[in-house]
Amino acid sequence: MDHALASGQARAGSPGSGWSAREERLAAACGLHRPDRVPVAPLVHCFPAVGRGFPRRVMHYDLARRIGNPRVFIALHRGSAGFMSNEQFARFYWPSLKALLLGLIDAGLVPMAFFEGDYTPRLKFLGELPPGKIIGHFDRIDRQEARRALGGVMCFWGNVPASVLCAGTVDEVKREVWELMDLFAEGGLILDGSIGIPDEAKPENVLALTQAAREG
Repeated sequence: MDHALASGQARAGSPGSGWSAREERLAAACGLHRPDRVPVAPLVHCFPAVGRGFPRRVMHYDLARRIGNPRVFIALHRGSAGFMSNEQFARFYWPSLKALLLGLIDAGLVPMAFFEGDYTPRLKFLGELPPGKIIGHFDRIDRQEARRALGGVMCFWGNVPASVLCAGTVDEVKREVWELMDLFAEGGLILDGSIGIPDEAKPENVLALTQAAREG
């Protein structure tokens, strides 16, 4: 990121220039009070998303309040392994994502993040989040590593592979479901496909997913 851009954005929206006390606390918690070390520009997109800076009628906070549903879905792209290194993730992606998640939690909402792609290398970051406040939908993840890193941190959502739902057998689907239940049921589990239920999924496999949950 161009340093001049980051500096300009910092002057436009940084502690001491119009942030609320809550926003300053969130910025400090995410390390964004150190513009010499962390780019500040992405931060300007975070606080508006929880109800500040743009018309509130289009913001997550206001929409969730209007419909009486505290859950806020967030589709996350380009943050998975393969798009950037952990060092780049820590510098360019995580500070603003963490600020957004903490802001939603602080507003009394429940983030439902879809971690698309392989998020195994990002588990150490996700483990920093407050326990019992987030639902995480995982596309591809090392389940054993996820249990060690996220047990008690967030409700695990997913992740029966789409390939199994579309081309696998009933027994393969049930084995996937039972493994997920063994690993995550105690800390909170929503059974689903890795990317939801594909249109191409075999009907008998979709039925097997629910049957396995009842049998398990």
